[in-house]
Parts: sequence; C-alpha cells; structure tokens
Amino acid sequence: RRGILQRLDVSLDGAEWHLGVPTEVFLDKGIRVQYFLLESQGQEITLDGILNVEGEQRLGLSLYNVQMSGFTDLLGMPALGGIANADLFFHGPAFSPELTGSVNLMVDSDEEPVGSVTAQMNYADGGLDLHADFAHVDGSTFSATGMLPLDLRLKKETEIALPNASLALQARRFNLAWISPFLVQDEIQSIQGRLTADLGITGSQTHPNLRGQIHVSDGYARFPQLGITPSRFTMHLTMRQDTIHVEQLRASSGQGTADARGYMTLAESNQRKVEIDVDLEDFRAVNTAPYVADVSGTIALGGTLRNPDLTGHIEMTNAVIRPQDVPVTLGNGTIHFTETDLQMLEKYFNIRAGLRDTTTYSLVDALAMDLSVGIPGTVRLQSLQNPEMNVLLSGSIALNKAPYADQNLRGTVSIVPELSYLRQFGRRFDIRQGRVTFAGSATNPFFDLRAALDIPNQTGQDTPVTILLDASGQLQDPESLTFELRSEPVQLDRADIISYMATGRPAADAFQLAGGGAFQSGSNLALQQLSSLVAGAAGAGLGLDLIQINPETGGGITFTAGKYVSRRLFASVKWPITEESNTSSRSAEDNRELVIEYSLYPWLVARMRGESQAVGLSLFYQYTW
Repeated sequence: RRGILQRLDVSLDGAEWHLGVPTEVFLDKGIRVQYFLLESQGQEITLDGILNVEGEQRLGLSLYNVQMSGFTDLLGMPALGGIANADLFFHGPAFSPELTGSVNLMVDSDEEPVGSVTAQMNYADGGLDLHADFAHVDGSTFSATGMLPLDLRLKKETEIALPNASLALQARRFNLAWISPFLVQDEIQSIQGRLTADLGITGSQTHPNLRGQIHVSDGYARFPQLGITPSRFTMHLTMRQDTIHVEQLRASSGQGTADARGYMTLAESNQRKVEIDVDLEDFRAVNTAPYVADVSGTIALGGTLRNPDLTGHIEMTNAVIRPQDVPVTLGNGTIHFTETDLQMLEKYFNIRAGLRDTTTYSLVDALAMDLSVGIPGTVRLQSLQNPEMNVLLSGSIALNKAPYADQNLRGTVSIVPELSYLRQFGRRFDIRQGRVTFAGSATNPFFDLRAALDIPNQTGQDTPVTILLDASGQLQDPESLTFELRSEPVQLDRADIISYMATGRPAADAFQLAGGGAFQSGSNLALQQLSSLVAGAAGAGLGLDLIQINPETGGGITFTAGKYVSRRLFASVKWPITEESNTSSRSAEDNRELVIEYSLYPWLVARMRGESQAVGLSLFYQYTW
C-alpha cells in the first residue's frame, strides 16, 4: 500500500506552510514516510523514516528555525512563543528502541524574550540520559543532569524493571518568570519569584530517594479563576529519603496572610501521605464577581496525594455573595473513553489504557472537604435582580465536598436586621427578621424574611402606617419567589396598601391634585390599573426588574419601569400617570424620559438620559460600605 502526498497547505498564526516536495507514504510494514518536508519562510519541519510496532524503527525528526507560536496555540499554551531547533533520531526494535538528539529553544512570551533551553538526550534500556540548561534573560540559570527511568517501548509484551533514577537539579536565584508562558493561562498567570535549589533524586518511582533543599523567595502569581494574586510568597522545602518537609510556606493575599508547615511522602508503601497545617489570617481566598471572601482560621490538608482531604474551621472575616454575577457554564468539557475507544487504542497503537490512563487528575477536583465556617455578621448577600437585596448574615454553616464533586454549603444563618434591606415595588423595605438557608450552591440559597416600610404621616390627620412584606424563595428560581403584603397597626385592603406605597396616602386621597380637586373621572379605574401593574410585576409577569411610582411636586404621579438587559446594561423609562387638568397630552409626551446605564467597572457607571428636547451623558462613582 502506497500513497503520494502532492500538496499540503497549512495556515498557522499568520504563517503559510507548504509541502516542499511530494512525499511518498508506505503502509506495508508499519508506517514509512519518505522525506516529508513542510516549510514556511525559512522555517522547516522534516520527517523521514519508518515506525513499525512489529519491527525495526528508523525515524528522524528535524526542526529548523520553527516559530513556536503557531503550534503552541494548539497545545493550549497561547502565551508561549519563540524559535525551536531540534534533531531527534528514534531507532531500534519496537521492544527495545533508542533515542538520541538535541533540542534548542529560544523562548518568548507575548513577543517578549524570556530565555532559552538547550538539552542533549540519549535513551536506551529504559533510561533517559539528560543534560538540560534553562537560562533566563537576566542571566539566572537552572540545570537538570542525570538519568530518568522511562518506558518508550512500542511493543510491551512483558513488564520490565526500569533502572533507578539518578538526577541532579541545581539553581541559584533562578527567575521563575521563565515558566510563565508554559502555564495554563486560565489557571495561573504571571508567576514570579527566585528559585534556589540543590536537589538529588535517586531510586524508583515507587520508592524514591530525595536529598537536598528548595527555596523560593519574592514569589508572586495570579490565579484568574479565583481572582487573587498571592504575593510575598516564600517557601522552604527539605527532602530526606521519600519525604518532602514543608519547613516554611507563607503568602499574602489582600490584607492577610497564610502560613503552612507539614510534610508529604512520595513512596507508594506509605500511600503518599500528606499532612500540612495551614493558618489563615484575613487571607483573601477568592475575589471574583460572584464571590469575595477574606478568611481566618486553621485548616489541615491530609489524606494522600491521590485522595487528599481538607478539614478544619474558618471564620469569614469579610465576604460578599452576588448571585446575579454567577457565569453560565455549558458543561465540564470532560471526554469519556468508551470500551471501543480503548480497544482501538490497543489495536492500532499497541497502547493498553486503563482507568488511571484515561482519568485526568486535578488536586482541586480530587479534594474532599469538611469545613465548619463561622459567619460573625461579616458576610453580605447582594442581589441586584428582582428582588434587590442587601442583607448581612450571621451564624455558621458547613462546607462539604466529595472527591470530583461540587462544593456544597449546608446550614441556616440569620439576617442582621439593623443592616439589611429589601427593595421591591420601587420601595426600600427594612428587614426586621429573617434567615437564609444554604443547601447546595452559595449563590442560590433559600431566604425567608419579613421587612417593613414605614409610611410617615403626611397631613397631620392620617394615621401612620407600616407596610409589611413577607418574602421567601430562592434567588435564582423566580418561580419559587412569593411576596405577601400586610399593614399595621390597621389592616388595609390591597388598594390602600398600593396607594400608600405609591403616594403615601390612602386610596381615597391618592389622586388629589395640587389645586385640591379630586381626580374627576376614572380615578378608581386608574387605581385598579396601578394596583394590577405592581402586583403583576411582583409575580414577574412583566419580566421587569424595577417598578417605581413616585408623587411629583404639584400632585402629579410618575411611573418608572426598568430592566437589566445584561449584567452591565440597565434601561428604564419614566412617564406620567396623573396630570393636572390643564396639562396637555403633548406635555405628557414631553415628560417621558429614557435612562440607560452601563457599568464600566463595579465602581463606575455611565448614564445617558434622554428627553424630548435633550440628551445628557454622565459618569457616576459609587462605593459600598
């Protein structure tokens, strides 16, 4: 079986790659490629030889002045760039192949020089002899020299005993910014610091033998998913036999610090045990749009490297939960291998993959958690959705997580009434009592509260009235929300309650105008429409986030309706409901007003206000305390 590749055109990162010469491909005994050459403006990738899982290998790969940026995007490292040169030769029988070659990389990140790598390697009999030098542009270096056990066999009919490792790692204040472009940018960015190391590694993977020390100073990193940037990071590790001792690990985040000490074992006979104690003091653990949290307390990381667990008690010294800012997720992106997939891997590539081979390991995902969380009146739940809420919480909850599962909050906390409010029907209700129950996600708790709106005596003759609002439901489940209005000291009917909220007066007097005359016709109809409108909004029938009714100077009443078009964009319109008898319909049209607000930052809002004769643009600075 033979084929000829006549033409191949590839576009990568703006570079156009083309096949240099027609390439013959043979599929008789393995895969044989006869001089494959891909080139682009002085860059060349050459592949020539045979790969045969049943016979002899003789395959050469050469890279010449290859710009890495076009290929690193495909590997999930978009920040990595630079130039790669390499010569690798893979040869020998499938059950005992050998590899020789060299690699030279000039590394940059976002077109800024970072450093270089030069490596010489030789592989035979299950061991890779390696000599690699890593250099940062500031002149600091890191070196790895010795032998690593590695199984590169294409045909694995029997198990073999790999040789023991013999590797030396050395660095003197090596700039850790060198590794930044190699990191998964969604998880960690902008790592900095100085590494000093003198480490020797011998033994096997199941029984390693370590000796030496590692010290990191002036550390800094950014974790985008958590929104935090721990700084002033220092770490000192000592290695003895199969154990890594954490002598010191300290980091600052926000206004607080975290300190850790402990150890972890690497030998399988000890189940790779972990025991690390962490002391937290006002440490900023998360700083994202939905969550902000500073924590204090003591936690313990235990278990094993494969099955770690986190236990202890923490106090939330300052925290904010914003349910409306929770991002929408479309899935976990996990790829599952079926039994057919695994059989295909073995048939075509002689790879026998088990569960461990097809399971992606993440320390955070594998972590089990059992934490008690104290909330001493320091956690604020802020919801800008209907209903708008700003409540302060006090109490304690439990934070649990099973391995490879989501976190769960369990428990009920009280609402601090003096510092909490609910905004509904365009009015601010001060919360008198209430509680919030967590039974899963932190952003979708169940709340049950009673709030009050005090209506002042406006005429000197009316009895002061307090409107009571009982509300309950889950913030992210509009269908579960229920609202009930009552009044005290006297029980008012629905029309009077709505009228008091809208105008501060009972229904009979609600539409008295400045001249003292009554609303001559249709007053009952107008009031009924007003009541229905507010009641409908309370049930989310209109899909509005804001309904507000305000009395105006001179006796008129205006109605305002608004909606959050997106998380940052809010639009509202205001127009008159009642007018003085001498006000024309044209004047009513002129009084209509459109307001559009866009949140540039959490603390800066742009507002455009449009009327019939003018348009204005303003910027507003806002803060919460």
